[in-house]
Amino acid sequence: MECFLTILCQIEAILNSRPLTAVSSSPDDLQVLTPGHFLIMRPMTALPTSGSLTSRTALRSKWAMVQFTVGQFWKRWHREYLLDQQAMLKWHSPSLPVTEGQIVTIIDDNLPPLQWTIGRIAKLHYGRDEVARVADVRTPSGIISRPIRKLCPLPTQ
Repeated sequence: MECFLTILCQIEAILNSRPLTAVSSSPDDLQVLTPGHFLIMRPMTALPTSGSLTSRTALRSKWAMVQFTVGQFWKRWHREYLLDQQAMLKWHSPSLPVTEGQIVTIIDDNLPPLQWTIGRIAKLHYGRDEVARVADVRTPSGIISRPIRKLCPLPTQ
């Protein structure tokens, strides 16, 4: 029973950690509003999990099962949520391309639970057909280049 409650609490934290919109329109601000802000007045965070537990084998295997289940939920939900956000943006405003200064979530399948890579588009690189294909994105760790299809713009309105 405790394992199931732990899984539910961690899944709740994952769902409440998703970015909703930018906090401000300042180009230097990469803060985003999450449902966690409405619940605990700050973003949801999780402690890193350690692979070495000093408990009995049964407790260790239960903890590993809980972490595996939460990890599988995170991978699937993270990927599907971002893909849905991209599709929704294209469906509601197909003629609005991404623009410089827009805040985006970067699609990265290797992130641990409750971690979202947020950045602001610094520069767009256009192809021969005058369509943006690659963007330089400013993140807290520096500027990175990503294809547009790996970026999920957050709604601004």
